Amino acid sequence: MSIITRFLHQFRQQFRQPSNKRYLLRGSIAAFLIQMAGLGFGFISSWLLARLLGADGYGTYVYIFAWIGLLSSFCTWGFDSLLVREMAVFRQKKQLAAQKGIFQLANFVVICCSFLLTIALHFFIECFFTTTFSSPSLNQFITANQNYQALFQWAIWTIPLLALLRIWQASLRGYQQITHSQLPELLVKPLLFLLSVILFYYLINKHLATITAIQINIFSLIITAVVCGYFIYQKIYPHLYKQQSTYQSKIWLKSAFSFLMISLISLLNVRADVLMLGTLAEAEAVGMYNIAARLSELLKLLLVVVNIVFSPLIANLYSSGKIVELQKMVSQVTRTVFVLAMPLALLLVVFSGTILRFFGDDFVYAQTALFLLCIGQLFNIACGSVGNLLLMTGYERLAFIGLSISTLVNILLNALLIPSYGLNGAAAATMVSLIIWNSILWVMVWRKLKINAAVLGFSNGKGKKDN
Repeated sequence: MSIITRFLHQFRQQFRQPSNKRYLLRGSIAAFLIQMAGLGFGFISSWLLARLLGADGYGTYVYIFAWIGLLSSFCTWGFDSLLVREMAVFRQKKQLAAQKGIFQLANFVVICCSFLLTIALHFFIECFFTTTFSSPSLNQFITANQNYQALFQWAIWTIPLLALLRIWQASLRGYQQITHSQLPELLVKPLLFLLSVILFYYLINKHLATITAIQINIFSLIITAVVCGYFIYQKIYPHLYKQQSTYQSKIWLKSAFSFLMISLISLLNVRADVLMLGTLAEAEAVGMYNIAARLSELLKLLLVVVNIVFSPLIANLYSSGKIVELQKMVSQVTRTVFVLAMPLALLLVVFSGTILRFFGDDFVYAQTALFLLCIGQLFNIACGSVGNLLLMTGYERLAFIGLSISTLVNILLNALLIPSYGLNGAAAATMVSLIIWNSILWVMVWRKLKINAAVLGFSNGKGKKDN
């Protein structure tokens, strides 16, 4: 019997409730297929951009959207994570009025915050790049990076779109509409972006500039937001539109702020390498490093799928006191994901040169970085869904502490290693921070939940290891 067959068989045994079983099997399969399709379109888009823009232009594009991702995450105010948990719990308890209230509050906060920030950034960028400073080094920096002005001024208008998408997708996930929550960002957007780039380059103009790629991204995001809004109208609106909203604004805003800090620290931890590499090194290094990072992230694809599908279920099981069932689920999933990731890791390491050369000859210089990043991702997988377990069970403060320590180490190591070792230094910093982050969170999950999420953990939920 294959490992996948055993995995599905044990899921049937462990989740005896028909609703849970149907949700897990259908959600996992659908999420995996959508992730694979989105990953395929994303890699083709990355390959095409790397070829058309070159390592330097592609690096600039990646660097700009690394900042945009951080800013748009700030504008969600943490409601993207809070909605997954609260919508799932309110749905289980049939508290539709509270569901409507938190959904409305989240949209109001995100719309106000994102548009105010975008307008403020627009004027700040305009003033910054047109002002003469008393510092010669600062003026030299502005002159050297003058092309960033137009690029950033276009890119910042994706902030409201990205923030709203995160909120709407989180609402769909909390409602256990896993397929519909993933389709817009992982299928519609990358496919539309890819087709638009091909159409522009091959039929309109045989040249693609970085600013054109950003404009195409904006167009793709607008269509994606429309599709996601339609899913909200179909799947959530019919259940809530007749309800009278009830609000727990102070509690929700407090919890959302905790999630915001966690989200920002987490994103900074993940993207500190690209942000600091783009600041301390050349854009070309950013382009080469980003390809290596995306390849290494293939290893955690199944773990990402698991987190997407299981987040609302973790909240349900924990709130119902079913810790034994939760432990069994976590142990089985972690082991399966780790076993499936190992062959891919060996493939990426052994054939790294050939794989990287596919994106362009310059990208071969990222071989060492790819090796280091693969080690970090394997350790991440081996520790299981520790962050998700803390967030979905109300221990977001502990997750924030662990992430803060890891991020601080990550930033310090990047600052120390990048000037001397370039993209390899950034990869080493990311690897070490991944190990520290997962180690701390694993200890916290064990102490607070008595759940061992690691690949060698027990699965009976009683504190005893499997034989």
